[in-house]
Amino acid sequence: MGDQANERVGLQIRGGTLVLSGELSFDTVNLIVATGRQALDALSADSAVLDLSAVTKTDSAGLALVVDWVRSTRRRGAQLTIVGVSPQLAEIARVSGLEDFLAGVE
Repeated sequence: MGDQANERVGLQIRGGTLVLSGELSFDTVNLIVATGRQALDALSADSAVLDLSAVTKTDSAGLALVVDWVRSTRRRGAQLTIVGVSPQLAEIARVSGLEDFLAGVE
């Protein structure tokens, strides 16, 4: 099942942007959490962009991943701007009480 999950989620760096694609679910986020932290650390000392517009499906694990990366980026004194938040992820954030967190990040 690991290989199948790996095919369902993608992570690319395009300029100063980290682009996620595919499914962010309990089956896939563990495959990319550490890689994403490393990629964000390598992007820029001041800021980075996380583009979620190519995410096709998400659950609360996807929201947890975004929160983890925002916190990781802030710990090193940088800003993470989030773009392309789907209505599905926005709703999960709202229900979880993290709507302001996503809105504040952008």
